[in-house]
Amino acid sequence: MTEKSNWKVPIDKTVDLDDFYKCMKGTEKKHNPKCNSLKGEIGKFAICTMYESRPTPCRAFCASFENGKSNQRCDQARLKHGLKPLTREDWYKYHQHSIPITFS
Repeated sequence: MTEKSNWKVPIDKTVDLDDFYKCMKGTEKKHNPKCNSLKGEIGKFAICTMYESRPTPCRAFCASFENGKSNQRCDQARLKHGLKPLTREDWYKYHQHSIPITFS
């Protein structure tokens, strides 16, 4: 059974990857991909400007320890931006207090 979704990605925020698939503008770049909907400075303060209507790949991506497990793709992305991988302690510390997350 598929649950009907109330969110829709704005078409002007996407680009065609091929005849069947689209991706968020900015993420199609091989070197230094960065979604155009991500505003701010990674490692300081960054926020998704379309969080409520973000696409399925963004909804499915878990930060390391968000679900209790390390995520190698998250760790690699963080390292690429000069950030340390998250630890279980980081996740617990920042989510206990419901504050904006900016890890450095």
